[in-house]
Amino acid sequence: MRTSWYERRKRGLTLAALPHERYAVGVEVGCSVGALAGDLLGRCDAVVAVDESAEALGRVEGAERLRTVQASLPEEWGRFEEALREESVELVVLSEVGYFLSPGRLRELARRVGELVAGSDRATALACHWRHEIVGWPLTGDEVHGLVGEAMTNVGLQRRSHLVEEDFVLTVWSATGVLRGAPLRDQVRRPADPSHSSASRA
Repeated sequence: MRTSWYERRKRGLTLAALPHERYAVGVEVGCSVGALAGDLLGRCDAVVAVDESAEALGRVEGAERLRTVQASLPEEWGRFEEALREESVELVVLSEVGYFLSPGRLRELARRVGELVAGSDRATALACHWRHEIVGWPLTGDEVHGLVGEAMTNVGLQRRSHLVEEDFVLTVWSATGVLRGAPLRDQVRRPADPSHSSASRA
């Protein structure tokens, strides 16, 4: 998880895909041993890492701004919300977790995730999943992103980016469709027209 190039590259792409430079509180659902949660600390004031496995959470490397919560979501959403301490969550990441849920459980989880972040102008939800067959589980990575996308649309989040590779799919939904900033025509200096230069008029 921490050393393979595949995992390190995927985490790098995940961070690069986030549309805002900083978030108040980020949440990773299904954090496992916390490799991505630790990386998210570079973009968030605080990170809450959630997993149903106490063994996995015990391997999360501690940091003052990183908290762990043992909960099986969406069923134990109340326990998770209590751990948030009424903080403003602006980012939720679902990485390699959606296909372990039934379609109904995933729809419920995605709905709650969308509602959790939707009140913020920086609201961002990111999903990243393996695209090959997951033996013994009901959904593929592509199907996961289809169901999550429906839930995000229902709460008003728009798909901002969608990266599809042979091995994985990465999708970002956010509260706005475009980044704020100066229009491209104002950022690019046009070359001077020689016919209007002082030398040509001389």
